[in-house]
Amino acid sequence: MNLTLKKPKGFILINGISAKENRKASISIANQLVTNKHGNQDLKIVDLYAGDEDAKINKKNYHPRFSRFWNEKPTIALNFFKTLPRFNKVKVMIIHGFDLLANADTSNTIQNNLLKPLEEIKDSHVVIANCIKTNVILPTIISRATLVKNNDLAALKSEGDYSICEKNGLEIDERLNDESLMQIAQQWRKLTNGTIQQKILASSILSGINLIGKDDEFRHKWLEGIGIDSEVLKSLDEKIFYAVIEFLIKTNDNSNLILELSKWKQLKSSSNINSALNLTAILTASSKN
Repeated sequence: MNLTLKKPKGFILINGISAKENRKASISIANQLVTNKHGNQDLKIVDLYAGDEDAKINKKNYHPRFSRFWNEKPTIALNFFKTLPRFNKVKVMIIHGFDLLANADTSNTIQNNLLKPLEEIKDSHVVIANCIKTNVILPTIISRATLVKNNDLAALKSEGDYSICEKNGLEIDERLNDESLMQIAQQWRKLTNGTIQQKILASSILSGINLIGKDDEFRHKWLEGIGIDSEVLKSLDEKIFYAVIEFLIKTNDNSNLILELSKWKQLKSSSNINSALNLTAILTASSKN
């Protein structure tokens, strides 16, 4: 999707459901600003959606490209904010996947260090960042941005590009398309309304942790029973969580399960709790409400 802004300036944050479309929108705005034939020398791009394993961002090791961008001396960031454009009226920096940075920046160090430069950004500089999720980005960062929504769902669906995986910044597996993910989510929800053993199975499927010794065997049989290739089991953990949330929203589920699952997800990633047992307790409690 091509985006044009009347007068692009300062810090622009593009928020949309597709990383691919967010990239296009960011480049589209940058092309409005970088017009000289030598203009690429005034354009810096930091892409956090890296495809290679060594460059993946996580909570223990900042994305290597962003580490170089912010932590090295002299940093690309300092050079960007302190040097003037050479061939254009403005110097532009694009950050693809700002929410991936925010999610990994658990101490908020980089985000806090960006606050002053973004607040005092000169007319000669423009920062264009894009993200799928805004809830992981500091409100003080968002308050300094011109927020641009890029949620053209109709166009994305017609192109066949919209997917639960892409929407949530996950790796795409051709065996796990929207249809199969939603099918898994629907069958998972049925388990949560079943016996205690089925609730345990539902917990084990979502948490990826064995509870009763034969969970893997049960999971394989369960997936095969609903016509899903059991080989996809290895990559289910994150994808099924977001598929379940989307299913609950789309079906207007009246329980508090969406809220409880969101809390569980936060606990699962930030503490040493037994996430499967904790989830079993949530599912047991939710069936009583």
